[in-house]
Order: sequence, then structure tokens, then C-alpha cells
Amino acid sequence: MVDVSLIQPVSQVAAAIGVCVAAIYYVMVLREQRRNTKLTLETRQAQVFRDFHKTMESYEFIKMAQELIYDWSWSDLDDFMAKYGKNDIDARTKMTIVFGYFEGIGIMTRRGLISVDLVYEFYYNTIIAFWEKYAVIVGGLRVMFGSPQFYEPVEWLYGEVKRLQVARGHGFDRSALK
Repeated sequence: MVDVSLIQPVSQVAAAIGVCVAAIYYVMVLREQRRNTKLTLETRQAQVFRDFHKTMESYEFIKMAQELIYDWSWSDLDDFMAKYGKNDIDARTKMTIVFGYFEGIGIMTRRGLISVDLVYEFYYNTIIAFWEKYAVIVGGLRVMFGSPQFYEPVEWLYGEVKRLQVARGHGFDRSALK
């Protein structure tokens, strides 16, 4: 016959083992859930980026961006406004589309919806060329409209991309902009 005094310690050990097994299982489930959450986030980032990239690789957008970066020229803000501003709806539309695109990428990147590294890998030359050409114009427009945050996400994106460019030692020939 089994001694009753032995049953109690054995049941306590069994209960303790059960609690340990449950705790280990719970930790494993949490780790798997964390991994799945990370994969879901990465998938969402890739989808958002893919949608933005579709715009960037369209013929129409490339043509507009190249025109703004390489073909437009001006001597100062007044000259810029006379050539591309108030009376030229086509130029204003192109500017709104291209600036808006980079502003959207800046907002999405700053909020963590798109990785700065991913944006850098695809667009660093374009973002640098664009902002370095238009920074003075944007500064003037900020004063003109009394809106210091005007296209601030584009400026922020430029700063992040520029930081990565310097950190990675990648060059950029600004003479191509002239």
C-alpha cells in the first residue's frame, strides 16, 4: 500500500512541474507572437513602400521629377515664381506632385511605416539632388506663406538620407545638377 505522507510531496512536485511547463510554454508563445508581429510589420512596410515605389517608377513621375531637378533653373525666388509659380498651372501641378510625393515618403518614414534604410537604398541620389536644389526656394516659400513647417517632411527626409550617405561614405556629384 502507498504511504499517504508520500502522496502529498509527489503531488506538490507534479504541480510545480506543471507550473514550470506552463510558464515555458507561455514564454515560447510570446516569442512566436513577437516574431509574427515583426513579420507583419515588415510586410506592411514593404506594401506601403511598394505602393510609393510604383509612383516613382512611372514614366510620368520620372519625367516630372527629372524636369524639376535637371531642367528648371532660376536666379532667385522672384525669378522662380515668375517662371514656375503663379501663372503656370502646369509647372505648379508638376511641383505639387513631385514635392507631395517626397513629402509623403518623409511622413511615412518618420512615422516608421517605411524604413529609412529602404528609402535610402532606392532614392538617396534623387532625394539629395531634389532637396539641395529646392531648399532655398522652400525657405523662401515658407517666409512668403508664413508657414515654417512648409514641406518640413521633405527636409527631414533629406537630413536622414544625408546622414546615411555620410555614414556609408557614398558620394554624390552636385555638378550634374547644373
